[in-house]
Amino acid sequence: MAMLCKMLRKKGEDAISDEDQQILKTYGKQLDFTERESIRPLVEYASSM
Repeated sequence: MAMLCKMLRKKGEDAISDEDQQILKTYGKQLDFTERESIRPLVEYASSM
């Protein structure tokens, strides 16, 4: 990941996509992409056992 960010920084702001900009913006930060609602059926099933 470090090498990817290094390469993106070398490209320059006008040459990178929005997705690449988000990678640079969030690199080194802790992110959570879990959707708690998507596990609700599993929790309900386990609770009913």
